[in-house]
Amino acid sequence: EIVLWTSHLNSQEKPDALNAKLDDRCTKILEVADQYHCLKIHLRKKWCDYLIANNMSSTNLLRDSVHLKPEGCDLYAKFISEELVYAPELGNNPTFSGTIKTVDINDPAVEKGADNRLTIRFTGNRVVAVSDGTGKAGAQAQVLLDGKPMANDKALWAIKRPSNGPAKIWMPAINNIAFNTPLLEEVWTLTCLPDSTPDGTKIHFKVVGSKTGEDGEGWNTERFVSKSGRVIIEPMDWRIPWTLSYKKATLPEGFQVTWQAYPQFTATYTPQATATRTVLMQGCSNTSHTLTLVPQGGSLGIREFVIHTPPLD
Repeated sequence: EIVLWTSHLNSQEKPDALNAKLDDRCTKILEVADQYHCLKIHLRKKWCDYLIANNMSSTNLLRDSVHLKPEGCDLYAKFISEELVYAPELGNNPTFSGTIKTVDINDPAVEKGADNRLTIRFTGNRVVAVSDGTGKAGAQAQVLLDGKPMANDKALWAIKRPSNGPAKIWMPAINNIAFNTPLLEEVWTLTCLPDSTPDGTKIHFKVVGSKTGEDGEGWNTERFVSKSGRVIIEPMDWRIPWTLSYKKATLPEGFQVTWQAYPQFTATYTPQATATRTVLMQGCSNTSHTLTLVPQGGSLGIREFVIHTPPLD
């Protein structure tokens, strides 16, 4: 159940012009909502119509160039909440909403091998194991997706939001860190080097992974791909120059940005307390797969599996 909505107007935007031709950003929001079957709320259109009907400027609802006054917040909430209603005529079609299915450990869908391995065949992109609390202390199991360890599957890794920018801004210093090779579970540090410009328009930097080690240098004006392929930064994703301009500040000497790479899978499952939910895997392609647990040392104490299958496009 995901809702996407378009934006209210800032102080420079005119409702008549936007009604005549919608801006590219809002057009893209509406396209993404359709693509992923989300509820879409065209708040921007409502905002324009409201301003025109009441002969108001966009600044009447703003306390600065973009942030809302209390009455603006009330209007915003009204435009969103009036569309959050149950529509029974849409039915409950899993083609559009996807499914979450619970499979008991004794279900025929769970194959049990001679060596006590468990294999479940499923269609989806997320599998959770629920414990019954009876697992043997010291037991463990290797977890395989489609018969292979998961550490080498790029799709099963993720990166947390980078740390905040300079000058006490709450926004991240870099919007997005990408990668083209499987990651390691580690912390990365980007350090701005002394020959960077004070205003941040040209930042010379190096990146170091806590396990990967030194992984290359680059400039924020160019696309950066680290030696390992575990760090990719596009020029458009740097927020530091904007932050320094907005805050009327300069780049601190040796300023650092950090982020964490982490797995979206459990490589080795160990028995858990009753009702503990362990994400065995998430992020693979939303197609048919097998997930196998190869145990050693006794019972794993798994009660059931929960299979998440998003809408199939």
